[in-house]
Amino acid sequence: FQSHVTSHQTNKPTRLPSTPRRCCSLRSFELKSQPFRSSTMSALDDMRLWDTAQVHKYLQTEFKDKLELFQLRRIGFKVQDDKITGAQLAECCNPVAGQSLLGVSIVQAGIVAKHLRKLMDKPSTTGAVTAVQNLPKPTPTEMVVAKPLPEKEEPTEKPVDAFDIKTAVPANLATAQLQKFKWCHWSSGGLGSTGVFFANTGDGWVVMKPITTTSAGEVYATFLASKMGIKCPDVKVVNWPDQQALRTRLGLAPQTNPQDKSRLMNSRILGFITMEFMQGFPLPACGMKVFGESSATSLYEQLGHLIVVDLLTNNYDRLPFIWSNLGNLDNIMIQGNVMGDDGKLTIAGIDQGLTCIKHPDGLQRFKDNVRAGIVEACVDENVRGPCFKRIRTSFSNCAGVEMTDADLAAVMRGIQQGCRHLQTLLKETPTLFEDVLTQTKTAFAPIAETLDTGLDGLEMSFVTDTAAIILDAANLIAT
Repeated sequence: FQSHVTSHQTNKPTRLPSTPRRCCSLRSFELKSQPFRSSTMSALDDMRLWDTAQVHKYLQTEFKDKLELFQLRRIGFKVQDDKITGAQLAECCNPVAGQSLLGVSIVQAGIVAKHLRKLMDKPSTTGAVTAVQNLPKPTPTEMVVAKPLPEKEEPTEKPVDAFDIKTAVPANLATAQLQKFKWCHWSSGGLGSTGVFFANTGDGWVVMKPITTTSAGEVYATFLASKMGIKCPDVKVVNWPDQQALRTRLGLAPQTNPQDKSRLMNSRILGFITMEFMQGFPLPACGMKVFGESSATSLYEQLGHLIVVDLLTNNYDRLPFIWSNLGNLDNIMIQGNVMGDDGKLTIAGIDQGLTCIKHPDGLQRFKDNVRAGIVEACVDENVRGPCFKRIRTSFSNCAGVEMTDADLAAVMRGIQQGCRHLQTLLKETPTLFEDVLTQTKTAFAPIAETLDTGLDGLEMSFVTDTAAIILDAANLIAT
């Protein structure tokens, strides 16, 4: 074995002369020591010298055919509010950075990034590098000194105890301070929903509901229901700069569930409607108790009144009177001394909605269903008909309440009272529906040019035609 090793070392071929390796090392050192720029400066380097006004003009000009108008306006507000400079915009070559800086979705940030990267291939036209290198260095007095961050206030309550539906009180929406939140609590919504955020202002709770293309319909139906005598939450919409700040403030607030903080980063959340927090319990949570006590008859009549409002607005996500679904009784709140029995309980409606039908065949079917439901309640007074059967089934499956014919008769009386109330309102205010539309537009005026809330989809002919059907049947109410 030793002789084999010796023979191998002896016969080892001689290494040929080669270029010293230190040349490669020197080259590597030179590359690392230079800034990440090519010898020919690009148009992207020119951009780094722009001020906010130039950035705003560039984005509005270059992307007018690549992004929607409302998206451009939103970006424009963001640039002006945050005073974004060219150096910051140049970093948007990375879509993730652009998403955060411009406040847009990752898809829109990708469009911006793709366009900016093209500038890297265009030569500089202003000698950007020389200008940057010749900028005077700031003197010590001009150096920005970072201010110490304020001490973080540690919450005194435990996260699990911060939001309790039994003890939570609403803040006064008109005077609520939205600059700082004590707590933030997220609650899930329906399938595909972003959910809602409950925020504690220090004086009470408000509801922050993400804006969607159905928000205008919800606010319209809320205002109309209030005029019809249904208790509904007050609504407030702040302007666009404050909309941007709301998400930041919600993110800074302690979360009752720390894992929910990431939900604020959902790209579908572009703004919020601030709504009054409605005290009480969802109907399914207390139905078996309250509908067996002294308030039962009154509650059933109030539900009948609410059905009339839902018929007017085609709100299918509550009581399935004419709609083929199980209903959503969580959108009915029971208010008052639920834990006791004083006979003074009332109902409140949440998550209203106006859904206008535009397809001729679908619209005709809806009108036929409205007419059949009103005739069943106001003319035939048949509590065993198909519409009342849906109500009975919904209460049984969703709230564990088995309704009797007497209970359904109370709902029927509420429907008749709601029809008479609508009749009186329209006699006193013939422009009722148009007035509510004006009120809705006024509420969304601060963000009308920035976010799509669905205002254009609100058709008053749909509401007035439905009201006419209801009133025709109401005139035939048995005395």
